[in-house]
This record gives sequence, C-alpha cells and structure tokens, in this order.
Amino acid sequence: MVNNDVVINKYELVMSEKFEGISWGVKKRLQFIEFQLLFKRGINSRTLVMEFGISRQQASGDIKLYKDLYPENLLPYNAVDKSYRPSKAFSPHFVSENLTPSFSDSFEDFSDNQSIETIPTLRRNQIRGLLPRIMLAIESESDIQAIYKSANSPFGAKRTLKPSGIAYVGNRAHLRAYCYDHCQYRDFVLSRFSTEPKLISSRHRKTELPKDTMWQEVVSVMLVANPNLCEDGKELIAGEFGLENASPVSIRKSLLHYFFAHNNLPVNDYDLILAKSQPWTFPILVKNWEDCREYLFGCG
Repeated sequence: MVNNDVVINKYELVMSEKFEGISWGVKKRLQFIEFQLLFKRGINSRTLVMEFGISRQQASGDIKLYKDLYPENLLPYNAVDKSYRPSKAFSPHFVSENLTPSFSDSFEDFSDNQSIETIPTLRRNQIRGLLPRIMLAIESESDIQAIYKSANSPFGAKRTLKPSGIAYVGNRAHLRAYCYDHCQYRDFVLSRFSTEPKLISSRHRKTELPKDTMWQEVVSVMLVANPNLCEDGKELIAGEFGLENASPVSIRKSLLHYFFAHNNLPVNDYDLILAKSQPWTFPILVKNWEDCREYLFGCG
C-alpha cells in the first residue's frame, strides 16, 4: 500500500438524517472507517478492534452499518487481504476532504472559555471530489488530467500529472507530482485545482519517468539554539524547544524549505546574516546548514 504522508488536524463529522439514532461512539467509529478508506485505502475489523478496544463482532457490525449507509463507497470484500477497499466512486460523508482547518476550527475547543483565546487559520477552499480521486490515482499509479490555476495562469490550464504524494504545511496542502508539461517534479496546491481530476492509464508512456529523489530521500536536520544569543538566551531557547538532547529531525528533501519557513528557520543567506546581527529574529538555527542549503528554494 502506498505510504502517503498526510497530516489531518481533526475529523469533520457531517450531520445527516441518516445518522439519527446512531450513538456518538458508533459515529466516531464510522468516521474512523471512512478515514481509513480514504487515506489508508482499506479497512478491516481487526483495525477497529485495535483502535477502539471493541469486540470483533462489534467491529464487523460497524463495517456492515457503514456499508448499509453508503454501499457505493465500498468494493466487495477482498478475501486476499481480508479487508474492504474504497470504490472508484468513493465519496466521504464523515470526514472532510479539505486537509486545512476551517477559519473557526481554532476556536472550537475553547469557545466557552473567556480566559483562553486563539488565532484562527485561514482555510484554502478545495473542490469536492478532488482528494478521493488523487488518492485513487496514487494507489493505482495512474496519471491525472485537471485544470490547475497558478500565478502564471490564474484562469487555469490543463495539466497532465503523475501524483506521488500529498504534503500538508500550515494551511497549505499540496500534491507532489511529475508534470508532463514541464518534464519535472513539482508541487501543486490542492486548492488551485478547479476541476475534479480525470484518471488516465500510465501505460501509454513510452519512457520510464525519472525517480523523484527529492520526495523519496530525507535529510536529518540538527537544530540548535542560535549561538549568537547570550548564554541565558541560549539556555532559554534550548529549554523552551527541548533542544538539549534533541534527536535530528528527518525531513523529505522536497519539504525542507516548507519546514524551515514554517518553523521560522533561516531559508537563505540573507536570513543567516540577519541571524548573526539580530539573533532573536531566528533564535533557532540549523547546525548542518550546508547539508540542507541546496534543497532550499533559490539557494541550490
């Protein structure tokens, strides 16, 4: 099964008349079933038993209930791997296709507490049906065709892509894919697809695509408190972020720039100069900067 590094902030339970009379516990298990079908590409009773500590009989009943509610979402039981797999027509009803949190999600948990305030995250809108089709394309190793909008083509242009994975950073979820139009691997923001992708068999390809080493290979990033801080400052930052005995962080090469930017780490030589003259601007630095530099945008 394809390993897709997808990060989900929270499940989004969508209420419907179909759910009336179903207990909260069963709804959460149905939600989990759908999450597994969408992102893990399969579900079986053993997975439910391990996750919720319920009996195998109860787990089988939950899967049957989901099948009764949405029979079009499941293929017939696969006796080989002893699981149910999502159909080509799979459409989620319990979980959100949008990997980014809604504008109000940040406030949800503390909405009744006047002593705690949080800053909301802006959500990028995403067309319905996009994520299931992309996940199916990754699983089946198919190409896709869709209209994609960008700064260079804000009205949209048809792109033929070979998806390889999905990454999520802050409020930006993007698809890692080989672009046949530019003959290279690129990142495509999910919210900028304006049509549901059409799956195309990759058998028509005359030549084998190059390996996406930037996605497949990782870099071990060693983080340290900025040595240009005063001693008390270095101690503060090391303690605050647990850097004293921290293990290196393994990041895919193609995601390195996003990791640096998201965590306020220098992303170019100018930032490094600023980190020396104004160390509190970048209180954390990368000890093995030279190992990472070539994978940052504009520095390679």
